[in-house]
Amino acid sequence: MQWSKQKQQVEKFFAPVLAGRVRLHVAAYRHAHDQMGRGYISVDGVEVWNMCTFRFLRQEAEAIAAELESDGGQSARQAQIQVADALGAAGCLSQAGFHAALRDYCNNSIEANLASSNALRRALAMLDMRLGKRRLAAYDSRAEHPMVRYFHQLRCQAEGMALPEEGCS
Repeated sequence: MQWSKQKQQVEKFFAPVLAGRVRLHVAAYRHAHDQMGRGYISVDGVEVWNMCTFRFLRQEAEAIAAELESDGGQSARQAQIQVADALGAAGCLSQAGFHAALRDYCNNSIEANLASSNALRRALAMLDMRLGKRRLAAYDSRAEHPMVRYFHQLRCQAEGMALPEEGCS
């Protein structure tokens, strides 16, 4: 899917109070192999989350090496799959992972996105108009990824809801 269409498709799910404040971006490094780059999210023009392919590949390689060292019977492919899932859950994505998460986000219900192991999908669900105010207020984000907590607080503030420690009721 073309980036501009994918971006529009995701941003149309954002709550009206956040319209224009949260933006999705991609940057391709033209001198890099295959024009690798990064995906990032900005709020009010300030970059808040960066998903860089180069950083992802470095962390993936280090984690795979550590995984293979600790479990000698595991294949490199098994280790790669396990590490990629763990990095996605930790919010470390490549540009391709960013696009895949956005595609999955658009193709799933709000319930599936909230229950996803992917931190980006859960974070975007906090901004989603399909997540009603009562459910938003009851959501406990204390044990969540920092960006899920950040977007939860952003949405609560935008909706004019108080921000106690456990949620935003």
